[in-house]
Amino acid sequence: MHHTRFLAISIFTSQLVSSLSINRRNTPDTRDVVTTPDEVVYLADCMKYSAGNSSHPESVGSLLIYHPQFDTSRDFPQSQWYDADEPSPPKAQSTSTTSQQIDWPQGKSEDPITGTFASLGRNFSVHGLGTQGNPDTNATGMATLGDQAMRCYAQTTTLQSSFNGAKYKCHAPYYCTRESRQIRRTLFQISKQTVAVQILGEPQQPRDPRIEGIADLVYYWLQSAGSDAQNGVTEYVIDAAWQRELGIQPLHSIRIDVQDENRKNDPKYDEARKVHVANHLRSTLMPIILGTLKFERKEYAAKTMDVWSAQFPAHIQVQEQIAHQSRLDWKVADVFDINIVSKKHPECKADEAWAKVLADMVALGRGDVKRGYSALLSGLGEVSGGVHDATCLASW
Repeated sequence: MHHTRFLAISIFTSQLVSSLSINRRNTPDTRDVVTTPDEVVYLADCMKYSAGNSSHPESVGSLLIYHPQFDTSRDFPQSQWYDADEPSPPKAQSTSTTSQQIDWPQGKSEDPITGTFASLGRNFSVHGLGTQGNPDTNATGMATLGDQAMRCYAQTTTLQSSFNGAKYKCHAPYYCTRESRQIRRTLFQISKQTVAVQILGEPQQPRDPRIEGIADLVYYWLQSAGSDAQNGVTEYVIDAAWQRELGIQPLHSIRIDVQDENRKNDPKYDEARKVHVANHLRSTLMPIILGTLKFERKEYAAKTMDVWSAQFPAHIQVQEQIAHQSRLDWKVADVFDINIVSKKHPECKADEAWAKVLADMVALGRGDVKRGYSALLSGLGEVSGGVHDATCLASW
């Protein structure tokens, strides 16, 4: 991204009160409303700090800050701003105070808070903000950006940026996004039941590195599940090569049932979704699963082998849901059922405490659905983990 697309902001102090002044870029913004469904306007109160001084702000004031991608603007606190404007307060505030900080809830439908994003060629107007949002959605207040209706949310965001050797810190008690904006969440349900998956390795110390590689493949296979499925179900034998060479029956397999017939109702369905889910499971769960590895040495007719076992959840269900951010009217977009299948008879044991550890890890601190991750950009959206009972499967 070119630096010429970024906003340069300067803040100066007037004779009586601090205020914010905006240096605008000379080149117009070429994005259009079709390509920015996740655009956001932050309603922020900002402070400027000069170089080397992080204790005492030189000036304060309110800003409307625009960013074309909500997720990017928030996930990277140092993200450069694309445009900003010093808002005009409602008349009610103008007659009651000389402060340059906006009293955001003062904006009314007949007397809104307004501003202009010059590089976008679009006016902004907001009104009806409450001190608190809806308890379920955080929604409060309405706005317009150009001809796009927006819904606002009461949720504190910290924004930072640096220009010309000075640092700017902003506290935004509200943000506004498209009223029609979709958000996404992914629910991971981990079974209390576990299976000790067996993997064969050469007798050696330290352990044969292929052991961890085979274990890691278990969730990696989700990426290709469905391409050779029968009725949506794909099954892969775990550690097939050694078992075949030793002439023994397969010990365990992974069975993946992909139910994504509702994807046609999701115009933003991510074709790489299975990859995102597989990578998420591998990065969050595999370090814990590999920590359970233990082995016993066993004599086979062909040779002596170390039989390693790793504890896996017997079942994981991954469910994707989408909703309008303003209503949280969740609808299922897809379901992935991931089962470890044992030879001949189920080999399960219950370990609820361990399942809860996995569920907490899979959430990775992204379990608050009110944070509003995009249905377009973030792959998994909000992530939460839970624990459930499952039936252990056997085949062959």
